[in-house]
Amino acid sequence: KAWVARYDKSLALKIGLLLIETILKPAAEQKEHVKEMLRGEIKTGLKELNQKLSGQEYFFGEYSLADISMTPHLAAMSRLGVVIDDELTDLKAWMQRVKTRPNFDASAG
Repeated sequence: KAWVARYDKSLALKIGLLLIETILKPAAEQKEHVKEMLRGEIKTGLKELNQKLSGQEYFFGEYSLADISMTPHLAAMSRLGVVIDDELTDLKAWMQRVKTRPNFDASAG
């Protein structure tokens, strides 16, 4: 639970702020420098997630609350102009595994 709470207060928060700046604000009010700053911070967070996954299929070995809580945020990133870099092989593999889970398509909207 502590790890999920830390994630929610850091990376998930930044993804949420980027969603507001990119999609919810009118175009005239969006600030490119804010979007780029958030994208950079998110990329740093993705590197940390990749390290956490090193050698594991899921964040704590088996599919858990940690994976469930991150899925909607990470699945939305491409709509916000953030992609998981190819060098983040563990995170990319995790995302592919999550996408094949039952109900992913229904819940990802």
